[in-house]
Amino acid sequence: MEGLFKHARDLETEITRFFDYIFEAALTLERGISEYIDGRTDTLVDRLASAKETERKADELRRDIRFKLYSRMLIPESRGDVLGLLESSDSVIDAAKRLLSRIETERPAFRANAAGDVVRLGAASAAAMNGVANACLTYVTNRGEIQEYIHKVYFFEHEADEIEEALKRTIFQDEEITRLSERMILRDTVGAIAEISDIAQEVVERVSVAAIKRSI
Repeated sequence: MEGLFKHARDLETEITRFFDYIFEAALTLERGISEYIDGRTDTLVDRLASAKETERKADELRRDIRFKLYSRMLIPESRGDVLGLLESSDSVIDAAKRLLSRIETERPAFRANAAGDVVRLGAASAAAMNGVANACLTYVTNRGEIQEYIHKVYFFEHEADEIEEALKRTIFQDEEITRLSERMILRDTVGAIAEISDIAQEVVERVSVAAIKRSI
């Protein structure tokens, strides 16, 4: 079966580039968290700048795609679904940027007993973002099995939930953390990392519905 844009390959290329920005944001997120936990805080400013630039380019491209979809009267039966996916998946990029900004501002001091799980949590959320990008690309191009990527996002969202719960337990049972304010900062940072996978799951739920509508 042809993709959605068999008569507008240039627009399919632009949409593909938009979802590529999610891959970029996921990589920036994962590396930023890992480097920070490793004590390489000097790279955090650069990672944040990269995330902001990715978000800016994605926003500009999304607006351009929206204009072309309406001005050229393309795919009227699927236009709302495509625009909805662009809008919702853009929120994943934004969440990754906000998380790096939060870490750069607050500089949460994770202890050694939590460091490994924080890195794992970042990796799980980044993997969920990659799953979103792949699912959206598959929906637009119709090349590949979309359910495979949807299931991967659910898997990594569940994994992120489990790591988040374990981390919060570690934080609140650590007797070396004497100030409640410090516990709150650590807890909220963990929650913000895990939230990215939650947003990713919401996006693939939209992809799933859009794919079902397209098959009817």
